[in-house]
Amino acid sequence: MLESLDGEVSTEWSYALFTHLHRFGVEHIVISPGSRSTPLVLGASLIEGLKKHVILDERSAAFFALGIGKSTGKPAILICTSGTAAANYFPAVIEASQSYAPLIVISADRPISMVDRHAPQTINQKHLFGNYALTYKDSEALRTLGANAKETFNLAKNLFLETYLNRGPVHLNAPFPKPLEPKPEAYKTLTSRIDVPCFDYSIEKKDIDHTLKSVIRQVIKRLESSERPVIIAGPASVLDGAESLFLQFLLQNTDIPILSEGTSGIRLPHGDNPLVITGYETYLRSISIRKELQPDFILRIGLPPISIALNRYLMEHKEIEQWAVSHARQIPDPDYTVDQFLKLPHFSDYIPNSFTIKASESWIQKWIHHEADAFSLPAITSHKYHELTDADVTLALLEVIKDDECLFVSNSLSVRDADLMQMNGAKRVTVFHNRGASGIDGVTSTAAGVAIATDKTTWLLTGDLAFLHDTTALMTLKKMSGRLNIVILNNGGGTIFRMLPVYALEEVYKTYFETPQTVNIGLICEGFGIKHHRIEHKHDLTQHLSELSELNHVTIIECVTNADASLQIRHKLWKHYAD
Repeated sequence: MLESLDGEVSTEWSYALFTHLHRFGVEHIVISPGSRSTPLVLGASLIEGLKKHVILDERSAAFFALGIGKSTGKPAILICTSGTAAANYFPAVIEASQSYAPLIVISADRPISMVDRHAPQTINQKHLFGNYALTYKDSEALRTLGANAKETFNLAKNLFLETYLNRGPVHLNAPFPKPLEPKPEAYKTLTSRIDVPCFDYSIEKKDIDHTLKSVIRQVIKRLESSERPVIIAGPASVLDGAESLFLQFLLQNTDIPILSEGTSGIRLPHGDNPLVITGYETYLRSISIRKELQPDFILRIGLPPISIALNRYLMEHKEIEQWAVSHARQIPDPDYTVDQFLKLPHFSDYIPNSFTIKASESWIQKWIHHEADAFSLPAITSHKYHELTDADVTLALLEVIKDDECLFVSNSLSVRDADLMQMNGAKRVTVFHNRGASGIDGVTSTAAGVAIATDKTTWLLTGDLAFLHDTTALMTLKKMSGRLNIVILNNGGGTIFRMLPVYALEEVYKTYFETPQTVNIGLICEGFGIKHHRIEHKHDLTQHLSELSELNHVTIIECVTNADASLQIRHKLWKHYAD
């Protein structure tokens, strides 16, 4: 008799679990179709206010959910069937772990009695994501306790608080026996029959403010004793993180040069501030200028810098005292230059008292002088080339993007050009990226998640290989109600490898590293029903991007750039200050 009721029990339990998670603040659930996950899907379908997104490809779905978590600070729920489905979540789970983004993964499973019996679509899913998941739970025993059980609330609370407060992915494995569906009458009347009791959904943030106050006191004391300090703003992670709060605090209360990477969240909103330093990728490649700009204290905030010039600066001055301030679980110091690591909470509501710390005037003026020299170099250099280049596209995009819009920057050359091409200004633009594990997989899907969650016009600057790596995301884009403009730098392959010594080995370089591609991106977009525009000439660029910025749908802008000319521009900028 119990067997015949399994579908009803499983669906009621799923409904209760998602009701509790929704009450904690979860707003989005991302579903990849499958059979074994039927109770989860049915339970979620009954909850009004929970936004459902159906995405076929589990890898794309996971990155989409990641984008929601990065842009809101709240986890999305991922649902998939059993077997290899959940394994496709792994790249996004790693990125969520490395970039401290909240994410709840729920993998449906066969009952434990079917594991190791060669049952179809059955693998060992326990601890599937290893230590990349902050916590792992199994619900097989809990499911039979019923929808009203306090244990179901405790499970929801544990999952939500772990991912929300500690930032990272959590994994619930949910085995279900057959039958998976309740009888139609039981499903239709479930919400009227089952009253999920309310519990305490408040979130207690123990010692968060105290920790941030302690870090601020130590940093202020150290900065006050310095005449030539610099602050380095590396890649930020989640928007509401304490790192972002701490940077804003320093920006408002100090007159100290802040070397700000394009992914730090400081450049675009505050690029009109003369102490937000952005031109370093050119002049800090000079040995003599690095010596001239020798600091007496370095304060690093966020993840490790991307910039080669900035990392050289840190290495060359490794004898100078360096502190790292971050909410990272790992020490953000791959080159072992940090003397002290101060760990922030992941976020805080604390508003510090205002104060003023000022570096010596001569120190400030040295940085301002070099910034003035470097500011117009990218535009002047790219103007000398007749071919359409990566630099032209990056500069034009930064001209047309508007206040209160979002910019997602892909990895490889896109994120480096964001630094090199002086991505700054007074526009209040929010910048996103996947710099946790720095992969090119799932970039389009993550940007789509950002666009949906923020409900803001979002621009994605990406490369051709990164775009092709995530083509199944186009199925999601076709259904999107949000506005996403994807700008593809199509330079014919992985030209970032031209920056490596292996580029000199011509006989193997092109085949095994650059992997040239001649894919017709327009036909791909047409096949998915996505609007596509192809730009091949400079004179079409700015006007075309400006016109597209007024459209209210998903659009792909393919910019066919000259790889050789693009690399020449980078080399000229890098070597402009060569000793």
